[in-house]
Amino acid sequence: VADVGGDVSIMPGVTRELLRLLDDRRETFLFYDVRFGRGVGMAFNYTIRSILDGVAPEQAFAELENAIARGRAYRQDP
Repeated sequence: VADVGGDVSIMPGVTRELLRLLDDRRETFLFYDVRFGRGVGMAFNYTIRSILDGVAPEQAFAELENAIARGRAYRQDP
């Protein structure tokens, strides 16, 4: 998965950092929606989707942390 090819210099910084972190990885990992269970996992997925839709990452993750703290991590609406 880490060997995506292409010109790494034109990739977003977060992508380059992720590829760097995965470069030495020799084991698999669970996705967040599997590892943290349905509620937090779905909230995490919605958080990532909101970032891709233009919400600032700091704001999106602050909202996720607040939802988890309030016990309202799973949102029914996508």
